[in-house]
Amino acid sequence: MISVSVFLPSIVAALTTVLAATFSSRGLRSLVKPMGLLASIVSSCFIVWLFLLKSSGGVSDLGGAVPWLPFFSVNYDLSFNGLNASLVALLALVFPLVHILDLYREDYLGRSVIYLLLQTGLLGAAFSQDLFLIFLFWSFCILPAYYLISVYSKENGPENGFSYLINGLVGNSLVFMSIILTRFLSETPSFSVQVLFESEKISRALSLGGLSFSLVSAAFIFLIVGIFIRISVFPFHSGISRSVRSYPSVFIVLHYGAFLPVGFYIFTKLVLSIFGNQFAYYSRPLLAIGVVGFVYGAFRSSVEKDLRSIGHYLFVSFSGLLLSGLACLNEQGVLGAMIGITSIGLTGALFGIVNSALADRGVFEVKSAKEKENATVISTSIVLTAGVVVLFCAVLGAPGTINFVSTSLIAFGVFEISPWYVLAVLFSFLLLATSGFRIVKFLLFYGVDSEEPIFLKANERLVFVPVISCIVFLGVSPNWIVTVARPVLMTLVSALK
Repeated sequence: MISVSVFLPSIVAALTTVLAATFSSRGLRSLVKPMGLLASIVSSCFIVWLFLLKSSGGVSDLGGAVPWLPFFSVNYDLSFNGLNASLVALLALVFPLVHILDLYREDYLGRSVIYLLLQTGLLGAAFSQDLFLIFLFWSFCILPAYYLISVYSKENGPENGFSYLINGLVGNSLVFMSIILTRFLSETPSFSVQVLFESEKISRALSLGGLSFSLVSAAFIFLIVGIFIRISVFPFHSGISRSVRSYPSVFIVLHYGAFLPVGFYIFTKLVLSIFGNQFAYYSRPLLAIGVVGFVYGAFRSSVEKDLRSIGHYLFVSFSGLLLSGLACLNEQGVLGAMIGITSIGLTGALFGIVNSALADRGVFEVKSAKEKENATVISTSIVLTAGVVVLFCAVLGAPGTINFVSTSLIAFGVFEISPWYVLAVLFSFLLLATSGFRIVKFLLFYGVDSEEPIFLKANERLVFVPVISCIVFLGVSPNWIVTVARPVLMTLVSALK
């Protein structure tokens, strides 16, 4: 069942491509058009079925390992467990909404194939329990994303796509080197995450100019830098910062609502299960980097004028906060970071949807009242107004949102390490409040040059509702995430030396 949910979208993508190439008639093509949305929904329904089986069966894991490349100790191992449950649920929500958001575009048929391929890649990376499989699915996502940026950007598409491709290849190369080193430095050579968690690393060092450096530490650093380059985490956040303004609107939804959460989940899973000792050793420098990233992202978001640039640095800031929580290596911080993966995905999806609704209508830059000759409310849509207000509350981590739960836990975890870090976090939230107020003021009053208000289409209103509902519902009742994730996380944290 897990394999069906993962590979069904890519199978339908191939079938859609063949049928679209076969049928030249516009009427027959219109029959093929809904296939992408239906495949995405069916895949998500299988994931819901997995949740029902897990809750009713009383089993900790669903899935299993099958030998795939025995000579290299590679297994086809997909599993549904407490660590990836909330992330898989997030992906099951985001991808159907992406299809709905673009359903009425003339070029939706081509876009839907890309979305289906990305759904397969990201779900596979989330379900995989084998390092080689994780790398395979995670790396595969670069190609559809490159095509989406190159073809559907409003300007500089090929240049932006090539820049994204090079950025991704550099990150993947470092991750691949980390995986290969890990495979050959373990007492039990394997790519299985569970086997690597249980086995000891062979202590080997590289000597250069009289200096000795641990190869296990090198693998750990390669992994961190590679993943952070891929998902634009401070201090490797500049990869997309220069191009984010011209990306397709839907890519903003996918990057912050899917790519960023999956990348941070892979980072969390691997550093806690495979590189636990190295992560514990470098935890204080990583905590400092996380706090600095949080402050830096909050400051940059408060001075940017372009809506997408504001959002980009907001999520650079949030990524720093998640890294801070994880580097605390205590129950509150690690659990807050794990919940934060879901919260950053939901907030990112909401920001992307708001951005899509406005960018398609020519709203890009934040303008002050002095820059507007006639200040006017630009939205009479209750749904859009509610989305902007909930986005503002989520940015601030206000009570009643899932962001409040994750931020509070991380703050308690950081406080146990050093109260001074908490002061930096509080200062950052003041900067985020400034960014949030500017976004609200911009979106509701001074955004466009015409006096005509914005009215959302039916499909746009539809995608707002589930995201807003999840942010609020999980903020009021986060127990199910805590219940499924806490036992696994505490097992990993307790094993650290």
